[in-house]
Amino acid sequence: MTVVSRPAELMRKLVISDDLSGEFFVPSYQRGYRWGATEVVKLLDDIESEVIAASAPRSYYLQPIVVMWRDAHSNWELIDGQQRLTTLYLIVKYLRDSNWLPRAKVNYSLVYETRDNSRDYLDTLEASLRHSNIDFHYMYSAYEAIESWFESRPDPEGAAINIRKALSEHVYVIWYEAPEGTDRNELFRRLNVGRIPLTDAELIKALVLSKVGAEGGRAERQEQVAVQWDAFERDLRDPEMWAFITGSDRVWPTHVDLLFRAMAGSTGGNEQHRYWVFEQLRPRIEESASDFWRAVVRMHGLVTGWFHDRELYHLIGFLIATGERYEFERIVDLADGLTNKAFRLALMDRVRARMGRTVAGLDDLNYEKHRDECQRLLLLMNVATVLGRDGDGNRFSFYAHAGGEWSVEHIHAQNAAPLTRAEQWKTWLELHRRAIASLPGRDGADSTNLFGRIDAFIGAIDKGELGIEARFRELEEEILTYFALSGDAVLGDDVHLLPNLALLERGHNSALGNSVFEVKRQEILRRDRRGEYIPPCTRNVFLKYYTDDADQQLHVWGPQDRQAYYKQMRDVLRPYLVRESEEEVAS
Repeated sequence: MTVVSRPAELMRKLVISDDLSGEFFVPSYQRGYRWGATEVVKLLDDIESEVIAASAPRSYYLQPIVVMWRDAHSNWELIDGQQRLTTLYLIVKYLRDSNWLPRAKVNYSLVYETRDNSRDYLDTLEASLRHSNIDFHYMYSAYEAIESWFESRPDPEGAAINIRKALSEHVYVIWYEAPEGTDRNELFRRLNVGRIPLTDAELIKALVLSKVGAEGGRAERQEQVAVQWDAFERDLRDPEMWAFITGSDRVWPTHVDLLFRAMAGSTGGNEQHRYWVFEQLRPRIEESASDFWRAVVRMHGLVTGWFHDRELYHLIGFLIATGERYEFERIVDLADGLTNKAFRLALMDRVRARMGRTVAGLDDLNYEKHRDECQRLLLLMNVATVLGRDGDGNRFSFYAHAGGEWSVEHIHAQNAAPLTRAEQWKTWLELHRRAIASLPGRDGADSTNLFGRIDAFIGAIDKGELGIEARFRELEEEILTYFALSGDAVLGDDVHLLPNLALLERGHNSALGNSVFEVKRQEILRRDRRGEYIPPCTRNVFLKYYTDDADQQLHVWGPQDRQAYYKQMRDVLRPYLVRESEEEVAS
């Protein structure tokens, strides 16, 4: 057995089979070796496709090996990684046993607390003993799968040479020694039962703490960094802060990962392998952990400064909410080297580029052709409206926005054509019956008769009658006509234009989305009374905020309402849209 001395740092990157050495003790709280042919073959296939068959040499990263130091004789307690280490051991053993690479060697051993002879069995793989316990069975079966994989290659010897070279030069594990005092059972439960892998941030933290202690020679320096780390994580876990910089309400295992992702540099928008961020930052930490940590402090200060600056908060929040996955990193890159004033101007330019339209171009936007663009524009109107209220100090809630299922909806819908199921028809009728009851003149004979027909149709649905869609369409037309006579004009093609569009959280209630103005107004009021979040401009629309008092007709969405709403939209959005002269130059 090769005994290794305990490394000075808490974390190392190790090349498989050359640098990985020592004895790994697998405690009784873990199950035994359980990889089958599927997992073993996938590992070999991945190494072959990702390393050997690659057009240029590239690194392949396995999951981290998580250990805790035991003593100078038994070396390491293996918290996570026994399946990988056992399989790698068996692969190298096969390379040696096959006589293609007799000098191949494994410098580590594995000992199972509940299987006294496991270390010896890994060396012999005696067939007669494979059924003596379940671990031996899986070890032997895995070895058979390895043997079959190589024998299935057109050139088994060449495949063995390539795999050995890949393991020696390009296949990596990340070595993570859990800090002293870690609850090993809880760590194992998290990594194996909960299947929550280590994050880049946890690997970075272990390396930073070990290095700053070595550089400063003082435990208090480690404690200072640890306290700052916890404070940064706490700041980023504020729901409003997190939604502002991610556009999401989804919680990460460690939120400081976002800072490190930005510090690692641009990925060009491409997905990177797990622990790519750690690998990018590791050289900086090893060169000077103190300098690296000062850069982390500056990054945290930059982000919190943006959050507390009202203008930057709204501009950056909008760009992130409407951007792609790496928008935050792109904004960090944009800020690099710019003065505060230049950065604000650059953000405004980016918003204009994101919108890509002039004020006059808003006339061409159509719900059926430009739904995504309409949604960005309506979100911007909400954000800009709140930002424009300088005196009240209010801020648009990107957290509330991230938590909703927002879509562009018609303020007044003219038909329920997309509704095709009986339960949808019933909901639509119930919503409109309630709305009719609130209209002026609801006590007349027309409404009374209409109520009777609605109730009769709902009864037919409850009885399960079939073939009633034609009856629903007739009743729908009668209800829409009733609302038109009450003041809701028929919009024709204008129904799909911006003056009739707003952001609504429809959820799964498609009947509401296909309802007339009064139905939606009542629903907005109910949600408002329940304290639910409603985008400010949507709330303004249904409370008739934009319409002059002289033109108010509370229950309908008439021409005067649409004109006032659209005028306000154009005025609010004008600074954030492409200037007419710029468009002319571009063309």
